[in-house]
Amino acid sequence: MKIGIVYKKEKVKDRSIVTRLTEKFRSRGAEVKIMHTGAELHDVDCVVVLGGDGALLHAAVIAGKQHIKVVGVNYGNLGFLSEFEAAETEKAVDLVCGKHTVLPRTILQITLDGKVAYALNETVLQRDYARSYGHQVARFGLELNGEKIQDYVADGLAVATPTGSTAYSLSAGGCILSPDVRAFIVTPICAMGLKARPLVVADTGKFTFDLAAEKEDLKLYADGRPIGTVTPNSRVVIEKAPFTADFVTRNVNRLFQAVNRKLSG
Repeated sequence: MKIGIVYKKEKVKDRSIVTRLTEKFRSRGAEVKIMHTGAELHDVDCVVVLGGDGALLHAAVIAGKQHIKVVGVNYGNLGFLSEFEAAETEKAVDLVCGKHTVLPRTILQITLDGKVAYALNETVLQRDYARSYGHQVARFGLELNGEKIQDYVADGLAVATPTGSTAYSLSAGGCILSPDVRAFIVTPICAMGLKARPLVVADTGKFTFDLAAEKEDLKLYADGRPIGTVTPNSRVVIEKAPFTADFVTRNVNRLFQAVNRKLSG
């Protein structure tokens, strides 16, 4: 078995942790590669990410493209997706090398004028706050498989996976979806009008935007990273990616334990 260990120097202050983790994996007959960013990830069977949610989100998408399994160890703040806390780092060895369950998590594929990006949590269409003086809301329509769902007057809109249902979408008023639900949640952000409510739809369709009523450019993001500018002439397609992020877990039903432990404070 080939194991990758991704860690950020600014997060993991005690480098001896990485050394101990490496030695423990090698004692179980595994080859180990040390990396500092998910971008370096390749040619391993499983990657252990020591970092916060941002590092794990980034690495999970790259790993998914290569069918590499992922384990997260929280060295950040919330660590909602992490399987272990920092004090439990070495437990990752027993999990990866022993009996475990793999939980496939849906990834979004976002195409903006031919440019493709991926997101494990969500994609967000949002007004450009830096340039929107005197232009307080965005006006756009959302279509599913070519059929208009609704027109929105809002700050923006999030399309989230079940994984992302506990992230930005939840903060904007969306519901929580279990990771095994094959659906997307559409959550308007600060919308005007009582009919603009979160929607849950099957993950088999394709979303597009209608910006005919919008006179200003909007911004598109994937997991908080800017993808580009959306104009009335832009073509945006949001759909399920042809690969998943495969998380190694002790318990596929740990979602609500994490919700109660980390989001209910």
